[in-house]
Amino acid sequence: MRLVVLALGMFAIGTDTFVIAGILGDVGADLDVSTAAAGQLVTAFALAYAVLSPLLAAATASWPRRRLLLTALAVFTLGNAATALAPTYPVALVARVLTAAGAALYAPNAAAAAASLVAPERRARALAVVSGGMGTAMAAGAPLGTWLAGHADWRATLWLVTALGTVALAGLAASLRGVPTPPAVPLRERLRPLGTFSVQRVLVVTFWIYIGVYAIYPYLGDLIADATHGSPGRLAWALTAFGVGSLIGAPFAGHIIDRYGSRRVIVVGVTGIATAIMLLTVADATFATTAAALILWGATGWSATLAQQHRIIALAPQSAPIYVSLNSSVQYTGIAVGSAIGGPLLAAVGKNGLLIYTGAFLLAAAAFAATTSRTSARTVASSHQAVAADRIPLAVD
Repeated sequence: MRLVVLALGMFAIGTDTFVIAGILGDVGADLDVSTAAAGQLVTAFALAYAVLSPLLAAATASWPRRRLLLTALAVFTLGNAATALAPTYPVALVARVLTAAGAALYAPNAAAAAASLVAPERRARALAVVSGGMGTAMAAGAPLGTWLAGHADWRATLWLVTALGTVALAGLAASLRGVPTPPAVPLRERLRPLGTFSVQRVLVVTFWIYIGVYAIYPYLGDLIADATHGSPGRLAWALTAFGVGSLIGAPFAGHIIDRYGSRRVIVVGVTGIATAIMLLTVADATFATTAAALILWGATGWSATLAQQHRIIALAPQSAPIYVSLNSSVQYTGIAVGSAIGGPLLAAVGKNGLLIYTGAFLLAAAAFAATTSRTSARTVASSHQAVAADRIPLAVD
């Protein structure tokens, strides 16, 4: 039950994250900026998340996990309300930074809390339950928000996200108890793993994946416009297909990772993302083929994300919050870079050029992952001690 409650918060954050593909054009038109400029709202959110995640983690390290998670969701919800009320583009940018602060505090701690609540052999499945909140957001929250924007406006969509955050906050307040509080760790110690090669090679893969994915995702409405004919309803169904793929991929990947390790899932997952993105160059001839490509993207993309999260926790299970927070920061740095370059690249090379270049970039990321994830997990310094890698029989291969 506690895992489901944690997933509720991820559902609210996921809806906020993934609905952007369905409303970006409307946001730009209402705030009197181009779609590419509106895409920088994603960049602002992602940069704020990347920078604030380790800072906030250090500042709140001694907080009880329940209070921390409740505070995080409250800030996230207030940020969405502020975005919905934003009269101008600069105000919307500031509101997105506030929203990012809440998400940056909640998401890594929710994942780490999930890992702490179960036995090690069930860790990937627990992560799959919590990340399933994000997957459900893709399958239901984002399509609903897109449909609502088409029948009302984008501000109504942000009010929907605000309502979801409020419901998740109430659920956490009523149900979440008994989450272990890890030892407080200063910021310097939180950043120390970045100097470790075993951590660097995991985070490089995360960074590349999210650059590639978010060079495409915020602009998906424009990229599949031929298949949707500009219809908000069709775009909502396309996002539903993407979300259905993630719901298929996450639980299946959780079982595979627990049994065989993360390497195969990472390589196959990133290759699948690249394939799906390049298929969009021809799949938009019909809505059915576009939906099929998006299902493939959703399933393989979520599998790769879960595998990367499992892999980073496997490096130091006793310091999971620190490592998950670092991974989240790198994810959102990649999102910031990808969303910042995706719009200008789309304008410069066109739809097919952007899709092909991005697909090739992701294939290179898959090749890098295949060559850097063959060794056993190495346990690195925790908040109070360093444990030799050969004493920890936890493999990620």
